Amino acid sequence: LKKARESAEHRASNDVESALSNLSSNLDPFQRTFRNLMIKRSPNASIHVGETEFKVTDANEYAELLRNSDRKVRQQAFEARNSTYRAQGGVFAYALFEKTRTANKVAAMRGFADSADEAYEGLELNTELVDRLLKAFRDNAHLSIRFQMAEAEYQRKILDLKCVEPWDVDASPESLQSPLHTIGDASKAVLNATSIF
Repeated sequence: LKKARESAEHRASNDVESALSNLSSNLDPFQRTFRNLMIKRSPNASIHVGETEFKVTDANEYAELLRNSDRKVRQQAFEARNSTYRAQGGVFAYALFEKTRTANKVAAMRGFADSADEAYEGLELNTELVDRLLKAFRDNAHLSIRFQMAEAEYQRKILDLKCVEPWDVDASPESLQSPLHTIGDASKAVLNATSIF
């Protein structure tokens, strides 16, 4: 009941909520057609490995490339992705600015301080708690740095490299047997099993 009451406090009029719902896909520039065109027109946005084309801006395809056993493929993917985002950096920055500005305006229409405040609402968080959490991360950054250095040293050893580069972090040695099932396989199995409900 308390949650329903709080949700009602942070709701615009029905007409405004209806309009926002209809416009939701247009309010996020990263979902618009222009983003796809931008990537399509970017240099090095895709690379070929054998007969297969991979888009380095697609998170799943990029992750697959970084797990490739061929170090040259991993490096090419890493550099292609950076090149693509660098070529469109100004446009991405503007799109991010517009996304944030629009999200803040929508949040204000719903009675929130800003879009972060609105996002925290459904997660039982607030700005003060998030700020304290981020401060704790900053205060203990040395632990993250130690972990990253240990991870890099581990990768150097298992891949038998003289030094580790960013594109080596997710790679596995060729001798490592591939898992029988992936998280994607498991997700599909769960979706199929529960589809009757």
